[in-house]
Amino acid sequence: MSYYLHKPNQKGIVVPQAGESAPSTLPIVTTQPQSITAADGASISFSITAENYVSVYWQESSCEPDPCWYDADFLPNWQTETLGNWRATLAQSGFQYRAVLTGTNGDIVYSEAGVLTVTPTRER
Repeated sequence: MSYYLHKPNQKGIVVPQAGESAPSTLPIVTTQPQSITAADGASISFSITAENYVSVYWQESSCEPDPCWYDADFLPNWQTETLGNWRATLAQSGFQYRAVLTGTNGDIVYSEAGVLTVTPTRER
C-alpha cells in the first residue's frame, strides 16, 4: 500500500486522493481537559472528548518545573474519557493531568494538560 501525505481538511482528517489508499486516522481530542481550582476536600474530575481512538488512559505529573508523567492508575476511572471523581488534597495543588489516546494503528496522541489548583478550606 502507498500512502501520500496531504494537508488535513477542516476536521483534521487527511482524505486520500483518487486512486490512493486511505491513511490511518489519528485520534483527535475534540475537547481538551480544563484546569480546575477546587477547595481542599472537594470532589473533582478531568474530562476530554475524542474521536478515532481504541483506548484512553490518564497520566499525572507532580514534578515542577518540568513534567514527569506517570500513569494515574491509582485514580478512579483512569481508563475512560473522565478521570475521577476523587477528593482533592492540598498536596495535589499544581499537579497536571493529561489523557493518552491510542489509535487503531497504534499511534499515540496526548491531550493538553489540565492543572489542578487546590485552595485551603476556610475555618468556621
